Amino acid sequence: MHDTTPPPPMLARDVAEGPRAAVQQAHARLPALLDAFARRYGALRVANAPIDLTDAFWSDEAGRHVAPRSYGDIPQTRVMGYCAFGGAFIAKFAKDPDGRVLRIDGEPVIAPFALEHEVMACMCVHDLRNTSLYEISDALEGTHRLQGYRRWHLRKLNAAIGNVHPGFDPKRDSCFLFAGLPEAMRRRIALNALWLEQIATLGAAALTRMSAHESEVMAQVFPEALLSGEADTIMERSYMWARPIWVPASAAFLECKMAARRGLIQAARGFSSPVR
Repeated sequence: MHDTTPPPPMLARDVAEGPRAAVQQAHARLPALLDAFARRYGALRVANAPIDLTDAFWSDEAGRHVAPRSYGDIPQTRVMGYCAFGGAFIAKFAKDPDGRVLRIDGEPVIAPFALEHEVMACMCVHDLRNTSLYEISDALEGTHRLQGYRRWHLRKLNAAIGNVHPGFDPKRDSCFLFAGLPEAMRRRIALNALWLEQIATLGAAALTRMSAHESEVMAQVFPEALLSGEADTIMERSYMWARPIWVPASAAFLECKMAARRGLIQAARGFSSPVR
């Protein structure tokens, strides 16, 4: 009988040989990881049209927008998101028996990673960085404030999403939030949603799937060094690079997608010299 059990989670600290060895090992296990996700979430429905959620960060009490510092100068920058139905991604923080987020020296403790965490890490590389509404919602059940979010943010965000998607259930569905200039965010959202849909639908086949449209959006989102497959740049722009929770699978995923894009361009040009 074929073993459909997903490979155990792997962080950089699990590989003593260093980051490059970690990425090589991640390449070996990434297909099984994505196939396991597709088996579990094959019915996931991705609504890739972006929703402007900036107004949900307005505070009448403060008389201004109140948001995480990383979101920049709102409303000059905007907060936008897209939804996925049929999967709530992800619960990230460890909790005590009373449901409160565990902290060490004031910093929240990250829970052990599972299949969903590694796949979401591939969706949250540096150039596609985003915040999961479910992650914040789960954490705020046991605290009043986390990483710039407060409970009133959740009420306003869920109401705003519900106006666009009346069936949205924050306990069962996901919304991924992006902050920045509108046009750049639309590109990031388009690529992020496409990759999530590919993984849920195709599993490991998403690693080699590439269309002209996908290639074009990638060129608008990623720097040239990453597009050309430069290994150091790919690692540096993978999920949480150089931190204890760096996920090598995110670097392996980027390498596969960049290779698929270069292959598409080479095929279109009719020769196999390196693409720059």
